[in-house]
Amino acid sequence: MSLEGIRIVVLSVFYNTKNLLYPLYMSFKRNAGLSKYDFVVYDNSDKMDKKVITLPSQMSSIKLVNINPAKLVKDIPAYNGSAKHTKTIDMALNDLKGRYDFCILLDSDVIITSDISRYIKKMVQEDYTLCGYHDVTSNRNLIHPCAMIINLNHINKHNIHFYDRSRMYGVPPTKDTYDTGMSFYEDVVKNNLKVLEIPYNAYSSHFGAGSRDYKTAGKVRVGEIYRDLNLWLDKFKIYYN
Repeated sequence: MSLEGIRIVVLSVFYNTKNLLYPLYMSFKRNAGLSKYDFVVYDNSDKMDKKVITLPSQMSSIKLVNINPAKLVKDIPAYNGSAKHTKTIDMALNDLKGRYDFCILLDSDVIITSDISRYIKKMVQEDYTLCGYHDVTSNRNLIHPCAMIINLNHINKHNIHFYDRSRMYGVPPTKDTYDTGMSFYEDVVKNNLKVLEIPYNAYSSHFGAGSRDYKTAGKVRVGEIYRDLNLWLDKFKIYYN
């Protein structure tokens, strides 16, 4: 089937990660299998030297929204990066309301490796609301927000939001563990909307924790393991260089 007439937007929220914009954007452009889409980046970096201030000519079509995180997260503890990220996504989805049919939500530390259009086609044909990897553990139950496709018409119709202050860990009075996107997925399920589950790296590679402020030569602590961001970028450079 053709996606002619389907309005698609790619959304990524950045936090001190301007070095990851090129691999994300160029890998999407080359491998996603889509010809018509808008690409929007919301940058809530808290350090001016980390801001995506200018865009190279090959990325001039990106819409860049620089926001003030201090104003955005007045009710969120300073240390709670997940809540900041979640609230920024919610604000962005609200801004995109009514203008697009589908949103491809991607973390900044993602590289697109294969066709995405096949999943959007399936969502259109079979009326799915979400598509992504179903991440279930003892305290997590969500579609992983690193790479998620959202039917915007569905969530707008059912008034589903990505951020709910009453269900966000570390934000009083919430006591339960609600990670990024967990309340969103919970509301999709409560409304009996369909979710298309796919493998974790079905069309992308996700570094994980790339948006943290690493201090030494591209090294980031992920759980108990140190992974090298630069080695990851080098490994997957065939998809964006």
